[in-house]
Amino acid sequence: MNSVNQKPGNDSASTSNAGAKAAIPGSPPPATTQGSNRIKSSLAGNPRVMKVIPEFVEGLPGEVHKMTDLLERNDLAELQKVVHQLRGASGGYGFEPVTAPATTAEDSIKAGRALESITAEIRSLIEVVRRIDGYDQSKESVAA
Repeated sequence: MNSVNQKPGNDSASTSNAGAKAAIPGSPPPATTQGSNRIKSSLAGNPRVMKVIPEFVEGLPGEVHKMTDLLERNDLAELQKVVHQLRGASGGYGFEPVTAPATTAEDSIKAGRALESITAEIRSLIEVVRRIDGYDQSKESVAA
């Protein structure tokens, strides 16, 4: 599966850490998202990209898992890197709605804002990622 920092067409495998909790402390259980609020790739008409989008989407629960784990451990430096990679890769795969919340979260981490603020922004980012068409939330608690 593709790591989020790879561009379409790159077939390298990614790794994730196993065993971390999938929910952010204090957050409500994730809601299932269906219907018209699903996010589809703006590159859906490009046959070359459409071949790799499912692989990218399959790796997203692992990225959510990483973000929640890093936030729980207060590893903001590594969290910033993961959010930055997710921001770039999501845009590269045509999932532009991820860009704004990822940018906000990354900027907050860089600025050294309060942990509560960063946590809220990561929650918002995760909510958007979970709306991506094909996202399988049940894979968040399993290493991707």
